[in-house]
Amino acid sequence: MPNTVYVGGRVLVGDGATTPANAVVLREGRVAAVGTRDAMVRIAGRGAEQVDVHGATILPGLVDTHPHLMHFGTFAEPLVDIADARSHDDIVEIIRARAADTPAGEWIMTTPRPTIKSVRAYPADQRFEPQFPGNTFFVTEYHMAGDPLLTWGNFKLVGKGPLLAGASHCADLDQPNWMHKTCGGKSGAKYWRTRMELVPEMYVVEMEPTSYPRAPIGKKRIWFDARTLCPMTMISYDRQGRIWKQWEGGSDYYERKPG
Repeated sequence: MPNTVYVGGRVLVGDGATTPANAVVLREGRVAAVGTRDAMVRIAGRGAEQVDVHGATILPGLVDTHPHLMHFGTFAEPLVDIADARSHDDIVEIIRARAADTPAGEWIMTTPRPTIKSVRAYPADQRFEPQFPGNTFFVTEYHMAGDPLLTWGNFKLVGKGPLLAGASHCADLDQPNWMHKTCGGKSGAKYWRTRMELVPEMYVVEMEPTSYPRAPIGKKRIWFDARTLCPMTMISYDRQGRIWKQWEGGSDYYERKPG
């Protein structure tokens, strides 16, 4: 496989130390070097393919902190837009209208649910209200990153490496509501029975609640599976920089193979 050098754009590594560059070299499908165009052309060597990105921004190794933007950018055309719905009945009517023109057996997919739009409209003092009374999971932490562009900022890639996480087989599809079986404690139901596995590479992204000096969180870190960009684990720190809470996610397949 010949080396490839991407030129003509801006390259942001995102590690907080490397200055923006304008070229990047790929060797055997992996990022090999980042720097100036002339230096990268030399590193790529003779016979390397040159690709002009015409002013685009390149984020080597980190496509997005979560793939929703990519998904909805790709599938925008066939999606049913429910962003303006204000009730469950509104959503049902919008989908019913599309169903009338959709052949039997075909899926109907929608844009993000309106609750996300509502979260983004919350005033500052409600962004860090508990999702339910008595717990410490806040409205602005949906999907760990929540509404990243309106609450969280100062994003930094602070590490990468393996991690034990709930990457798959984390729903009991034969159980009611896919709830896990339980075990432990006097009741026998203190812990969920789940499965952890070694994810070979995770990206650790740190962020802060910019413009929210009253936020109980000083910063948080999210571990993203490098293979899927799905968030696996989140650790939140208090205003003094001490670990305050951890949240473990769990993913699974829509369908499992027999056995």
